[in-house]
Amino acid sequence: MSKRQNNTKKIEKVPFSDIVWVIDNLSNDELAMHDKEPMKAEDGVLKLSELVELGFKVSVKWDDYNDCMMISAVCDDKRYDNAGLAVSARGDDLIDCVSILVFKVFVVADSDLRGFADKKPKGVRG
Repeated sequence: MSKRQNNTKKIEKVPFSDIVWVIDNLSNDELAMHDKEPMKAEDGVLKLSELVELGFKVSVKWDDYNDCMMISAVCDDKRYDNAGLAVSARGDDLIDCVSILVFKVFVVADSDLRGFADKKPKGVRG
């Protein structure tokens, strides 16, 4: 059974228009740290599962505008600490996207995106 909070009551959601997107890009230092150790596909799948356990909905799509793959994690469930926050990553392939997303959430934000809600975009890739 999943650790994700189960409840038969109607779940209170954050309206999508109120979602705040955080950690737009990685800084050069963060990018260098990320690129030191490439993520294995199986580790990425495990980390995506952890994101779901933290209340995130994860989706993947092709970004026509930027001509790349994009993955996003949105937490709209008010029962979770990261409610109302979202983060995305773009890359050449799915593994690159997952790796960047996981790095943003678990390394840069240490699983808590709330401290990034008011920060301005920075960096070069993400």
